Amino acid sequence: MSGTSVNKDRVRRIDALSLTQLVCHWDQARAGLQRFGQEGERPDVRVDLVFGGSPPTRGELGDNDESEWPISKMTGKKEDPWRRVMMVPLENPETGEILIFSTMSKTGLRAVANLLHQAARMMQKEPDKLPVIKLRAGGYNDKRYGWIRIPAFEFVGKTPRTDIAAIATTPAADLNDEIPW
Repeated sequence: MSGTSVNKDRVRRIDALSLTQLVCHWDQARAGLQRFGQEGERPDVRVDLVFGGSPPTRGELGDNDESEWPISKMTGKKEDPWRRVMMVPLENPETGEILIFSTMSKTGLRAVANLLHQAARMMQKEPDKLPVIKLRAGGYNDKRYGWIRIPAFEFVGKTPRTDIAAIATTPAADLNDEIPW
């Protein structure tokens, strides 16, 4: 997948994007696992299509010795270096720009799974349409961490399916964006 990843300064980006209607190319969503290396290293991302692909299983990736797992800065406990990740391409219909909504949080994964489930149900009734959504920021109050912002997808319409083909690329190429700082 190529496009702009919505993760750095995500709160501001979500707030800005909430004004924009986006076409959800749900059938091109990717899922898999991601591992961060040392600071300054590119993450190791192993993903495949959710629908029609074969996302990797945790056992296929190595790093299985829990005694060698890094200590979490948040919990102080050993943490699996591989984390689940989901990525959904969203298209701005006015500009044609493709944005990649990527999440690794439990609440984000749940929101994306719900989005994909609803989109797949819509396709059963209207196979020639794609959902149009607005990205919203929801949240809840956590006793330990205070207000936790979570992504929310609002279905606002439908649009005819375009001729956008599956983007054939590798995770390494996807993550090879130049960062201007």
